[in-house]
Amino acid sequence: MRKSLRFLLLSALFTCAFQSADAQNTAINVTGAAPNTKAILDVDVAGITGAKRGMLVPRMSFAQRLNIAGLTPTETGLWVYQTDDGVDPDPTLAAELSHGFFYWDGAAWERWSSALQGWRLNGNAAVATNFLGTLAGSNDDLHIRTTSTGAQPQMLISAATGFVGVNPIAAPVERLDINGGLKVGNTLLNTVGALKFDNAAVSPNRWHFGNINGAANGWKRMENAETRIANAPYRPITQQCQGVSGIVVKGTYDGSQIVGNENTPFATNTGTSVNGGNNRRGFRVQYIYPAAELIAAGLCAGPITKFSFYALSNDQGIVGATPGADILVDVRMGNSALANFGASVVSQTIPLSVNWDAVTEASGNINAGSGTAILVQNGWVDFTLTGAGFNWNGASNLIIDVSWARSATIGLSPPVQLEEGLGYTATKWVQVITPPATNISHGNTYQDNPLTAGANTGNTFTRPVTRFYGLIKTSGFAAADLFSSYLNYAGGLIIDSATVSPGVWADANYRGPGSIRARVAVYDGNTFLSDHVFDRYFDGEVRPEDHQASQGYAYIGVNQLKDYLQKNRHLPNMPSREEWEAQGAPSLGTLQTGLWESVESQALQITELETDLRAMESLAFGRRATVEELNAMFTDVKESRRLTEAQKLHLVEAIQQRLTALNNSK
Repeated sequence: MRKSLRFLLLSALFTCAFQSADAQNTAINVTGAAPNTKAILDVDVAGITGAKRGMLVPRMSFAQRLNIAGLTPTETGLWVYQTDDGVDPDPTLAAELSHGFFYWDGAAWERWSSALQGWRLNGNAAVATNFLGTLAGSNDDLHIRTTSTGAQPQMLISAATGFVGVNPIAAPVERLDINGGLKVGNTLLNTVGALKFDNAAVSPNRWHFGNINGAANGWKRMENAETRIANAPYRPITQQCQGVSGIVVKGTYDGSQIVGNENTPFATNTGTSVNGGNNRRGFRVQYIYPAAELIAAGLCAGPITKFSFYALSNDQGIVGATPGADILVDVRMGNSALANFGASVVSQTIPLSVNWDAVTEASGNINAGSGTAILVQNGWVDFTLTGAGFNWNGASNLIIDVSWARSATIGLSPPVQLEEGLGYTATKWVQVITPPATNISHGNTYQDNPLTAGANTGNTFTRPVTRFYGLIKTSGFAAADLFSSYLNYAGGLIIDSATVSPGVWADANYRGPGSIRARVAVYDGNTFLSDHVFDRYFDGEVRPEDHQASQGYAYIGVNQLKDYLQKNRHLPNMPSREEWEAQGAPSLGTLQTGLWESVESQALQITELETDLRAMESLAFGRRATVEELNAMFTDVKESRRLTEAQKLHLVEAIQQRLTALNNSK
């Protein structure tokens, strides 16, 4: 057997030498086949029977490989197998020390990767599922590059988050973080969330679109046709104290509230007989107006020159007699820290020192009236302060102290419109129980000296609706610029509800740049229901849900309407020209609310006129009426808000005559 192998080897060497000399390449085989022309050495073991044999390359240790000296680019491709694991002090070379195949690349030794470490075309086969990437648990980011190792990667997958960065300059912070631009193509698939760029030739249609519902009509334009102006300066219109004189009304009035007389500034009607009875003809009252409420109503610190209460009826004086100007009034004002008049107590004898502003009572620095007799009539009753008026400091609560007496006789004084439900005792009143034997004069008892204990007194949560003449807040621009952003759109805005043939209605109703058109309706958050107009008129109060809407509303009766229009030259509850010019055009909702209130107020005025007119027509034209009709007429006249007391008395007498005549005819 040995002899046979030697013979084959010698034969192969002879053949090799022969072919090398003839064809410049060599074949090693047992078939005598010529070498492949593309190979310098063609080793073929296909014809060998029995066990196959491989080829052993030179084997050496790590140290021996490094001892091959004088390697140059000429030796590129030199191939050896390292049998041990080398040790090198440079840890960066650790991956190049393990045993395995090494080749000289012309400058350095390079190790062939093993099957367990290298990547294959079908992934890393060393794990359960083939994949391309770093091994689980390696905590290495995956870098994908198209250039050398030192260049910035074209893509990075973070091992910590799994986020993908394209052309990253730092770790990605989103699922896809692109450093640079993103081009979106013109997709044809109607997929929810898909993006596309419509590159139609017509320029206005070349937008980016996103699909919102997966349908062909679900593509919505993403670009904005408007321009955003960032952080622009502006000065809002605010209510400011600018030294302008005017009128502020604290509370609302509509003439519909009839209350008892103990809370009125003219409550002197406790006697029942003409010249006798319980002769309580003197009263004093104090009212608290918190500074915060006055400021909110629009009053500014400074001189108050006049104030008014709103009387709901005329002074009746002596029953059956023509009323005269016989109420003597004296007024003081004061700045006070007093916030309330203590616990609510009505018609009890209590010490007057409890929560009573004695300083204002005793030495208030402003007088109005000074004992002059007045006649109270329905509407505003004015009290003009002497001199330059009272200087309210704007920080303290305001106290109005009013004392009065009838000069000689007892009468039925008119009630006034009240602010109710204030949440604190805003009124403290006192009445002398036993007056002097002689007629009360407007002197020491009510003007000069504080009232003492032993009087009939009480506290209430109500206060008269009060009109102040002084410095008021007016509209002006803020002192300093504010900054905000806004959108500027050069076209018009069309709000269309059409789902079929979109644009037909819009095309027909477009009114050009700067216009706004809506197919269905336009709503404004400043529009308020005005049910409070009727509720206050018929019930004397508004529902809690209408409290905000009723603020600032004032009902002007028919008798006062002409004077109001002549003086103000605009409808009640609607802005004046001065307000329009100073504040700019009010919102659509504000105008709509004002018109709504005006129409409902006019309906009430027409109702008042119709009720009075029906009674007077029936009496004037002698129309025969039933007892029921006359009784209804009698009630309408008595409850009329427009007729004077003298007119009511005359009509009631005429109706009573008709009733008497009708009853006598039966």
